[in-house]
Amino acid sequence: MLANGQVQLVSPRVYPLPINQLEDGMFESRFSGKLQKIARPGGYSSGSCYWNVEKHVNQHGGSKVNGWLLNWWPRLYTEAMHHAVWKSPSGELIDVTNDPYGSNEHGHSTFSEDESIPINLEFWPCIPSDWCYLQHDLRNLTYAFIHSCHARSVIARLYSQFVLQNGLKLDENGRYPGKPARNLTEKRLLEAIEAITLSIGGQINELKRLDVVRAPDDVTEQCPCGSGLAYKKCHGVASS
Repeated sequence: MLANGQVQLVSPRVYPLPINQLEDGMFESRFSGKLQKIARPGGYSSGSCYWNVEKHVNQHGGSKVNGWLLNWWPRLYTEAMHHAVWKSPSGELIDVTNDPYGSNEHGHSTFSEDESIPINLEFWPCIPSDWCYLQHDLRNLTYAFIHSCHARSVIARLYSQFVLQNGLKLDENGRYPGKPARNLTEKRLLEAIEAITLSIGGQINELKRLDVVRAPDDVTEQCPCGSGLAYKKCHGVASS
């Protein structure tokens, strides 16, 4: 996400949070009555939502709206990820960025508007996600995974600020030019990001391995985990 050739993050088993699924007290008080189910046609690459929307506004009018994208891994956690969507000239909110976890299966996003955090398009903001845990016997492993995600955001932000101070700015697509690390500090920061990314991938794979549900008799029925997807497209993927 920060430089060409960087290790790609393994996708967790997450889906748009159902609007009626705010189980955590903090999240419930923060987002209750503010969540919107908006269309997600996608079309722009994931990981660059702010720049994607700026580009879309320049081409089609409308405006950019910042806020929080709410996803959940059923039974494990809910994540609020800072995000930007497009407000069309008619006032409709539309998510023009592809799903950050590689699937637009649901065709919609769960979004809450929030303009309290300023975004500077010259460097990657790396705003840490907010998380809440759901009651499950994998709580300790989930906590370790979330801690690693937070650490990755912190180090990525340090890298982004460091290279900005040294004259390297993001291009119009929200990407850094594919230049090699130019000094030892920059190189060490990139190595740390890649190491944590690999660790997170292992934690996600372990969570997927341990997070099992009983298969329904008909695999086209909804998955018992509550994702809203058919079992064969959810937990059944790992079993097929």
